[in-house]
Amino acid sequence: MLIKRVSQIYLWAMLALFPLVIHDHLFDILATKHYFFFGVTFIYLMAVIIDDIRRDVRWTFRRLDFFVLAFLLVMFCSTLFSIDYFASWSGQNGRLQGLLTYLMYGGLYFALSRHATVDRSLIFPAVVGVGGTAVLACLNYYQIDPLGIYTQMSPDNYFAFISTVGNINFYSAYLCLMVPFLAIHFAMGEGKERLAGIGALLGMLGLACANTDSGLVALGVVLLLAIGFLGTHLLALRRFLALVAMGLVGMSIVVNASYFFPHYMETSTLFLTVFHPVFLILMLLCLGLLYLGMARTHLAHWYWKILGSCVLLGVLFLLFVNTLGRFLDLGALNDYLRFGKSWASYRGMTWIYTWKVYASAGIKEWLIGTGPETFASLTEQAALFGDLVLDAAHNVYLQLLVTTGILGLGTYLGMFGEILKENLAKGKHLALCLAILCYLMQDLTNIAQPSSTPLLFVFFGLLACSGASTFYVDSPENK
Repeated sequence: MLIKRVSQIYLWAMLALFPLVIHDHLFDILATKHYFFFGVTFIYLMAVIIDDIRRDVRWTFRRLDFFVLAFLLVMFCSTLFSIDYFASWSGQNGRLQGLLTYLMYGGLYFALSRHATVDRSLIFPAVVGVGGTAVLACLNYYQIDPLGIYTQMSPDNYFAFISTVGNINFYSAYLCLMVPFLAIHFAMGEGKERLAGIGALLGMLGLACANTDSGLVALGVVLLLAIGFLGTHLLALRRFLALVAMGLVGMSIVVNASYFFPHYMETSTLFLTVFHPVFLILMLLCLGLLYLGMARTHLAHWYWKILGSCVLLGVLFLLFVNTLGRFLDLGALNDYLRFGKSWASYRGMTWIYTWKVYASAGIKEWLIGTGPETFASLTEQAALFGDLVLDAAHNVYLQLLVTTGILGLGTYLGMFGEILKENLAKGKHLALCLAILCYLMQDLTNIAQPSSTPLLFVFFGLLACSGASTFYVDSPENK
């Protein structure tokens, strides 16, 4: 069918070309990504509409569709009663994530969920995008600049930008989506797995160069979840753990080589600790023992309970060190485990202020917020960082809460929760599910923006696609 072929071309453009498109030495990278996404998506949606009209297609709706429609309705109402209508519609006062962009995301969901097909053909364009950005990131990390990205940039900004995605946090967000997708596909062995494995390894090297703690933590959490889902499928688990081990060794080489070669980025304490040779050896031993435990004992049946207990103990420990145990000196861990105004590059200050704004708002703002991309209007009088106007809360969910209200945040979480529950409960589409989960986790300290957020909604539409018949956990060959 022609529209299926058009969908494949669109996915090729988004997976292979979108991450690599660049203009003017990254100075307008957000606008470049935004216009590329809008251009190719608008053409694709027009093709879908014309084809559906020509064939007189009648859509049926399911529960997930109503979650998406409810979210878009809340966004529309929030924009209609916004404190800055133009900013909410266009997103110009923030990161271009206004109502118009979300309407495009919604249209993309409905188009992909009904006309796209998830199969092994997605692997090659995904690896092109990941591989291209990762190779360039490794070169940029060690001050090799083949595209001349840094030639027009102030040296003070070198540490914050890398590859063709731009900001290191946005690049990390992109990898949090693509690395789990490729790694799980490699583990499941459902065609082009070697290519997927190469792409995942390159993505892990790119993450080492991006040097962002949120991306590393999100991938670590997804690693633990993936082990649980693959625990009773020993071939898939063995392949996955072998890939992770190779990736950790590669990341350790990149991080530790920074001691000997000049580089732009200041390597974070977390990366230096995790990828210290001694700690690396301990992690590799743990992976090996974990596999033996899964293969030769009943650990797989107890894994989720053990993991849940560890999470509970971790939460209790965090509560302790932030309340009764504030007198304890945790050394370098103070910056990670103790929440305060300076936590996570002063995200703590931003979050505290954002919550105070929401708590002191009226009923309308509680329900539908002040309008998408109006965060700058809320903070410009506060002068949290001097003359710098803060246009994002650096927490997607907190920003949704204050700009689109509890209804906006609730419907947003509802539509992702619905689609993940629908697939994970049936053991289906693990690669896409874990990719989306990883992205949603790193959003706890990141921003919705044009460099990676469009790909989240591409994956969202693919996961909802009725033709997505691959990526089954309980495939016979994995037992």
